[in-house]
Amino acid sequence: MPIKKTQVEGRDAREIAKKLIKSGAIAAIKKAPKREEMSGFKRPAGLERRLERSTISGYQPFSGNNDEPRPKAKKLYDSLMKNMEEDEPIVKPLVQEKPVGGNTVFVQGGDISETMLRKVFSEFGTIININMEVEKRRGFVTFDDAQAAAAAIERLDGKVVHMSQLSVSYARRQLIYNTSAETTKNSKLWASAACRKNEKGAQREQNEREVIKYDNFFD
Repeated sequence: MPIKKTQVEGRDAREIAKKLIKSGAIAAIKKAPKREEMSGFKRPAGLERRLERSTISGYQPFSGNNDEPRPKAKKLYDSLMKNMEEDEPIVKPLVQEKPVGGNTVFVQGGDISETMLRKVFSEFGTIININMEVEKRRGFVTFDDAQAAAAAIERLDGKVVHMSQLSVSYARRQLIYNTSAETTKNSKLWASAACRKNEKGAQREQNEREVIKYDNFFD
């Protein structure tokens, strides 16, 4: 049977070993270094866990794969955009062209009146109508001939007349007047016929009136 060592023997052995190490009779057994000591400084395990949680937690909308679109999808997108551009109609800005003819001219100035326009523009031809917009300081003069309107524009546009600088151009809305001899003759005939008819009607109405007499009770 193996002999059991008592605690006293163990203590004695340690004391003897210490004395021998102090005296230099034996060398002390060096303790083998741990893996942590060999690898150098190491972060505590709790700190590593906190760092891992901070990097993983939180909503990251752009943390996915940001690869460029595939060539097939890009080609399809480009073709669709090209077709949309071709289908869209090209809208050109509307440019209002100035009228280049007519017998009505547009006049604008600082202080103009119908009397002044009639006096100034009658030198170029027969005026058949003048329409004034006094509040806007402008008016429209209609001649019986387009040549008279052209001459008035050429001579008076930009000129100072009666202390007012005039701006003269063709009106956008041209009044249509039929000034032919036949039309004038017919108009006069219709006017005279209407006048005679009115006179006859008035005379007939006067003749058809009944004279009513009342008895005088005071005689």
